[in-house]
Amino acid sequence: MTHEKWLILKNNIEEILSDDTIDGAVVTHGTDTLDETAYFLTLTLNTPKPVVLTGAMRPATATSADGPFNLYQAICLACHGESYNRGVLALFSNTIYSGRDIEKVNNFKIDAFDQRSLGCLGYMQDQEVYFYTQTSKIHTVKSRFNKRIDSIKSVAIAFYYSGADAKILYDLASDHEGIVIAGSGSGNYSQAWLKAIEELSEKGTIFVRSSRISQGIVFDDEIFEKEIQLYKEKMNAYGIPLDCREDYTKMDWLFWTTVMTDDKEYTNKVIDSVYRFINETTDRVPVTDWYYSSIPRMASFQNRTVLGGIFVNII
Repeated sequence: MTHEKWLILKNNIEEILSDDTIDGAVVTHGTDTLDETAYFLTLTLNTPKPVVLTGAMRPATATSADGPFNLYQAICLACHGESYNRGVLALFSNTIYSGRDIEKVNNFKIDAFDQRSLGCLGYMQDQEVYFYTQTSKIHTVKSRFNKRIDSIKSVAIAFYYSGADAKILYDLASDHEGIVIAGSGSGNYSQAWLKAIEELSEKGTIFVRSSRISQGIVFDDEIFEKEIQLYKEKMNAYGIPLDCREDYTKMDWLFWTTVMTDDKEYTNKVIDSVYRFINETTDRVPVTDWYYSSIPRMASFQNRTVLGGIFVNII
């Protein structure tokens, strides 16, 4: 599958479904990139009629091929009244998926797709359709991308991992207009990558931060800035209270908050508060990670492996 074939597919589907005598469309697709095509069509198709993608994990010559039954159910789903205006759908192994959220999770089993924590939209029993829910995300006829598209911008995906060289970003930027960062955790990456992103952004490369983790959420930088501002306001002499119940804090957590911001002043204040506690505490124990933020006294725990978090800024 290529970008050019995506555009041909989009245009052909819209042309076919402009016929009032046709209720819906089924697209048979290889499973390796079925989820990518489903997502593209979810954003770009300008039709409320059902469009269902399906495929097969086993060849037609297999003893128990899954393709024919998937195709049969996909056709039944595409002509079902409740499928109208639900966006692009996918049908695999009796399960109905959203084109936006479907993900291939297994390269061997016939039950190869999932929506992780979002859950599927419903199920099918033979030709019968049972919808349980629907996506609340904007799609198809309400999408900003559903106009005529003549070409697709060149965008690369850069996966961050421990020790990843920032040189890859410069290489990708040389022949791509945008780069999606698949970061660790909540979309994180190293200081070296941050420096490269800032330099390349000034030269016109567009970056979008995402996560290589399939479940959870990635927040805009503005969310982190508000969070850090709150921490600044709540900071006591020896750290930031974890919550409103008590004023105790966690040493490793304090350092983890510093990776959410580029604010060096905040990072230095956190370091100073921990340094102050270690020097002024009256508890003669190995370093504790749970203590009070207003007085230099241990709450509990000592000498635990979680204290490795204090080195996070070195990574």
